[in-house]
Amino acid sequence: MKTASEHQTRTGSPRQWWLAGLLSYLQPGLGQVYNGQGAKGLRFFGAGLISLAAMVLCLEIGSGLIYVGLFLLFAYLLITLVAIVDAALSARRQPDLFPRKPYNHWYAYVIGVLVSSFVITPLWKQFMQPFFIPSGAMEDTLYVGDYVLADMTPDKPVAGEVILYESLEEPVRMLIKRCVAAGGQIVKIRDKVLYVDGSEVPMPPNAKHVDSAVFSADSRVRDNYGPFRVPSGHFFMMGDSRDRSRDSRYTGPAPLAKIKGKAIAIYWSATLKSDLQLRGWPKPFVDVANALWNFPSLFRRTRYGRIGTIID
Repeated sequence: MKTASEHQTRTGSPRQWWLAGLLSYLQPGLGQVYNGQGAKGLRFFGAGLISLAAMVLCLEIGSGLIYVGLFLLFAYLLITLVAIVDAALSARRQPDLFPRKPYNHWYAYVIGVLVSSFVITPLWKQFMQPFFIPSGAMEDTLYVGDYVLADMTPDKPVAGEVILYESLEEPVRMLIKRCVAAGGQIVKIRDKVLYVDGSEVPMPPNAKHVDSAVFSADSRVRDNYGPFRVPSGHFFMMGDSRDRSRDSRYTGPAPLAKIKGKAIAIYWSATLKSDLQLRGWPKPFVDVANALWNFPSLFRRTRYGRIGTIID
């Protein structure tokens, strides 16, 4: 007959479905480990890690492999979703007297979250990062609600590229604009028309003006600006929605040290829905709650035609 102490060492508290799902959201496979399914958890973890590494490699190579990289990104998101659902459902099927495995300790889950948060995520974000477009300054190239993938290892910006850089007014804020001129070049705007080194620069294919009014340089710099020579090591940025963008015309050119990445492609796009107001809650709980809240209407709000659009 087993003693009470022996019975206690072999069983644990009932598995909570929401905790299992949350752990697999934070790191695919961790919810399975929580459920005592270590081998399955390692398979989810390995599949996610391989898809992330292959995605970064394809997007770094660029050219025709960009679409392969986007496919691998969707594969990673699908792996994560399947891991979350599987962990939650498996947790509900576990007995109340859960047969605890040697790795079923709170510190094992903490270590898994820490490895994901401070090793895996920062490592792949050194190469690629997702960004959400919150304003219409780059319409009609980028819309509010677009989710953009950016190469975080760019060379010096080239005129025409869509660049991510730190705001000169709010350093914690990231901006996305189009580079129109580099150090040493002369920028001039006359009646909304952009000139660089004396030559007219055509509007990008999806750029636009939304205000027919033309302001003089004395009243505001939006429509008449310069001539201005861009300092060495700096880059002049403008939004594609020329009348609704606060850019280098107002804040000055961006130094090279502020340049963080180059926008590559739109990997998702959806019209916005208001999030839940959960002030004071931990961010992981808020993210999961908002994801669940928005999910039922996601496919109705998704702009499918924009998914996979290469940004140029």
